[in-house]
Amino acid sequence: VRSLQVTKTEKARLALQELGISEVTREATIQLRASPEKLARLAWAVASLRRSDVFFDELGLLLEGSELAAFEAKHLANVAWSFASSKAGSHSRLLLQIGLDVSTRGDGCFKVQELSNLAWAFAALLLKCEPLISTVAKAVDARLDEFKPQEISNTIWSFAKWSCKPSDALRKRAFQIAETFSAQQLSNICWSCAVMMLKDAALVGILADHACKSIGFFNQQALTNTAWSLAVLRIIHEGLLASLAERCLAKGFRGFAAQHLANLAWSSAVLQHGQAFAEEGFCSCLRDEAMSRLPEMKSQELANL
Repeated sequence: VRSLQVTKTEKARLALQELGISEVTREATIQLRASPEKLARLAWAVASLRRSDVFFDELGLLLEGSELAAFEAKHLANVAWSFASSKAGSHSRLLLQIGLDVSTRGDGCFKVQELSNLAWAFAALLLKCEPLISTVAKAVDARLDEFKPQEISNTIWSFAKWSCKPSDALRKRAFQIAETFSAQQLSNICWSCAVMMLKDAALVGILADHACKSIGFFNQQALTNTAWSLAVLRIIHEGLLASLAERCLAKGFRGFAAQHLANLAWSSAVLQHGQAFAEEGFCSCLRDEAMSRLPEMKSQELANL
């Protein structure tokens, strides 16, 4: 039975229909120029459908240098999210313009979800806009109770990408709601702690406890990032290591990217005191697959082996 829930793809196609657009062209984009709401909706739909970057080149040129005051807060957030989701990083000038506008308006003009999406967008494109970072940090300090699990995870991950340590209050909040995080969110927060070298044993420990319970939902990247995080922080959590090893073997290493294999091999070597990662079955399967994929690996990945 097909789920009644409308997928993002279906919502995006419906949005294009409601905008009266059968084909995303330069002319169609220009026609919507007078309506920030429609432009933002079009950007969201195109990004959700994984369409060509050509659209975002046109949209970026259209918006760069334009007046953003006409855009409502949610429209700015949607435009930034759309550029980041499409990996359209060539329009940093426009994104920085959005960041400054957000800062000028202040966090009170935005919902925390919008601020979280803005943070994620800038971090994903490796854009460090100090005024935006300050605005997000201010919202975290003043409105932390409004942040839901996705927003907590996105914000911590964004701070890690910006090389900024999250506040004690944000980490404490993540600890308090650890059981509500999805597999991807658990992995992202563990990765963030490792990147920032935050050996918060209490936080990582409770994240690991809950990761064991949801290990069946971890994909290859989440499995690799979590193992790598434990290795970087030199944290041995036998329960999670056993779950990670079992899940990796169940999925089969053939489905892992070369980078994931190299990182798993490095993590296994560092975590050799963890029983699960030291077992011959896990190590031999990982070794055999990694050896067969050597031609795909970059120099850093080869060094990790």
